[in-house]
Amino acid sequence: MIAKSHLRRRVSVIFLLAVILSCVFYIAAEAEDVIQLRLAHVMSFRHPYHLGALKFKEIVETDSKGRIQIEIFPSGQLGRQKNLAEMVSAGQVDFCMVWPGILESYDSSFGIISLPFLFRNEDHLWRVVDGEIGQELFRPLATYGLKILSFFHNGTYNIFSKSKVRYPEDMKGIKLRVPPSALFVEVGKILGSVVITTDYTEVASAFHNGAIDAEIQSSINVREGRHYEFADNFCQIGMSYLLEPLVMSDKSFSNLSSGDQGIILNAAREATNWQRSRSENQEDEADKYLMGKGVQYFTPYYRSEWLQAMTPLYKTHPEWDDLITRIREMDEN
Repeated sequence: MIAKSHLRRRVSVIFLLAVILSCVFYIAAEAEDVIQLRLAHVMSFRHPYHLGALKFKEIVETDSKGRIQIEIFPSGQLGRQKNLAEMVSAGQVDFCMVWPGILESYDSSFGIISLPFLFRNEDHLWRVVDGEIGQELFRPLATYGLKILSFFHNGTYNIFSKSKVRYPEDMKGIKLRVPPSALFVEVGKILGSVVITTDYTEVASAFHNGAIDAEIQSSINVREGRHYEFADNFCQIGMSYLLEPLVMSDKSFSNLSSGDQGIILNAAREATNWQRSRSENQEDEADKYLMGKGVQYFTPYYRSEWLQAMTPLYKTHPEWDDLITRIREMDEN
């Protein structure tokens, strides 16, 4: 009887151990199934790009039932845009959002997206960057391990300055901050300005200490960076559109199953549509906010003089002629 009781206890202990081990293995397997990804950008928690990133994270985690987790690092926590692109290229960070000018250093043709006065309106812009031409522009970046998922939107580029700027001749001799891009450096030089490529995070202090007199910028970013504390003139010419590619490491993407790749691509589309649908209102809100802060707005009734001023820029890039023709034809169809 004692032997049977002892046997039953041994069986019970073995069964309990088996249950415990199975739970441990199950939990370990579950933990292994969770995919942790990192997304970095340089804007603040309030910025439209960060809100788009949060929507992307939400959709990915919902569609994967929490199996794919995305941690977001805003405000340049992991470095400046150039650093972020390099880390994504190397597979050290999974996603980043960087200005197109940063990607020009990998392939100069990417600069065409920021070419002044190329796109008639947002609908024209989206049909190009979301379509076949966009895919052609993105393809060379794959060589560097960069995969463009989509483009977030942040309004239009205009001239924000200390002194009044109305027409191109007002730009001659002023210290102009342009985004760090070979194309925008050309823009500034064509306008006759002293060109400076200060990092966005340093623009406010550059205005304050007199290092710059003006910048090419969107009203959303002027508000975000509190640049209105140092300058108060806004020439609203709509030079080009301010875009932010959502870039994924090709290495990280390739490591995912086809099903998980589909989740990422779908989430990028949905988050982008959500973010773009709000960008126009955000720009209007920024304009009203800046006016309330005393910023004086000027919108040329005709932009012909600004268009004419940019003609030499088009002539210096004959390699883009065919592509520019195709882009303009898309506006006609």
